[in-house]
Amino acid sequence: MVSFVDKYITCENNVNEMEDLVNSQMHRHAKTCKKMGHVCRFNFPLPPMSKTMVLTPLEDFDNLDQDKQKHIKQNSDKI
Repeated sequence: MVSFVDKYITCENNVNEMEDLVNSQMHRHAKTCKKMGHVCRFNFPLPPMSKTMVLTPLEDFDNLDQDKQKHIKQNSDKI
């Protein structure tokens, strides 16, 4: 799957050819982002990944033990 994605998908921003698609994929902060006092509750902007990876959903954060939650928050702050 990774080979297929790397072959056919690009992050190149050729605005002339793909303007409509690029505009659909951008996040613009709105009122809904700032609910609960966060800058963006959807955590945008997302950092780029160094390589293509297939990700699995994270465990429910509230059900993790305190040490694992702390570790995740520290890594998020580093990013």
